[in-house]
Amino acid sequence: MRIAHICTKFNRTSETFIYDLIAGLELAGTENHVLATARLNETERPFPRVRILPLSSLQKMVFAVRKHGLGVYRYPFPTQATFRALREIQPDVILAHFGGAGAAIAPMAHELGIPLVVVFHAFDLFMRHFQPSTYSALWETGAHAVAISGHGKKRVIELGCPASRVTVIHCGVDITRFTQMKRVRPDTPDFRLVSVGRLVEKKGFDDLLRAVALLRERRAPTVRVDIWGDGPLKHRLISQAHALGIGSVVTFKGVVSSRDVPRIMREYDAFVLPSRTARNGDTEGIPITILEAQATGLPVVATTHAGIPEAVPPPNREWLTGEGDVVDLTDKLQSLASRPPEDWVAIGCRGRQWVRRHFSLNYEVRAILRLFANLIHTPQTALAEGA
Repeated sequence: MRIAHICTKFNRTSETFIYDLIAGLELAGTENHVLATARLNETERPFPRVRILPLSSLQKMVFAVRKHGLGVYRYPFPTQATFRALREIQPDVILAHFGGAGAAIAPMAHELGIPLVVVFHAFDLFMRHFQPSTYSALWETGAHAVAISGHGKKRVIELGCPASRVTVIHCGVDITRFTQMKRVRPDTPDFRLVSVGRLVEKKGFDDLLRAVALLRERRAPTVRVDIWGDGPLKHRLISQAHALGIGSVVTFKGVVSSRDVPRIMREYDAFVLPSRTARNGDTEGIPITILEAQATGLPVVATTHAGIPEAVPPPNREWLTGEGDVVDLTDKLQSLASRPPEDWVAIGCRGRQWVRRHFSLNYEVRAILRLFANLIHTPQTALAEGA
């Protein structure tokens, strides 16, 4: 099977899940080609069959004006170059990563008679400039949607996709990279928390800082927090930590390479990510870092936001708080920090088994290939009619 992957940019630091899926499909014996308008992180994420289809300055300007000025998201894949690449590759199926890339490629895929699958994650569903009109070409041309959570599936249907043409396939992690090993944390009585993510509003790091400050006020067990990542809110969050008087126990560690995540996770007692809906509507899908933390055997404290409850085994959902509920987040962290270490291990073991059964990369690859096999043998006219 030959697969053409459509990405706006290949491969952003925060989009490890795309690279891992392509690598997993390669290992499964398929031939994969990537079409993108730019390439990032080539040294860290090498892949041989990548074609760059650059946008002109005019195309970039028009896209920016439409997106930021008019609230219309219409990604401008270069039509002639894309047609030429697809004709040369002759893929059996096209897999577009994110809705914007899918909407751009849909008319071309339809004209060439190639089945199109579009993976929706979160921002491409819930940010305000994504409306039913954004994706009308997808459904009219018979594209099939993949949502990474049940929460996302409901939104895909609200945006016009026939229910018969949307499938839930969870993003997976390579469980073999995350061996459950003895903690290598420093010899300290402090409860050591780790969080990994872009420093943006939806990650809720400001809520985490307020919770840590409240723990200090309560004279609870000493908690130390390392936050790995970078983003536009970095300086604001650092200033907030110092204003709250917790600059000595919260450290902003900067960007971490995806290959180093398994190693750093082993240095902590628990993982925390208090995600919430941003003011512009941006939400999580299912944060890969929550899956990675559980794959390492860490307890996870998070929120009932978006698809996060699906990522956590039912017994561990007692550690999920409401979005933006700083008091409940503080209570959860205090309760977990007060537990004996053997309880942390038991909670982490449940999470690891949940990821192994429901969120492994092997599971994702098998599910994607089953979907592709069905679509390749389904006439395109039937797809366009909503069969």
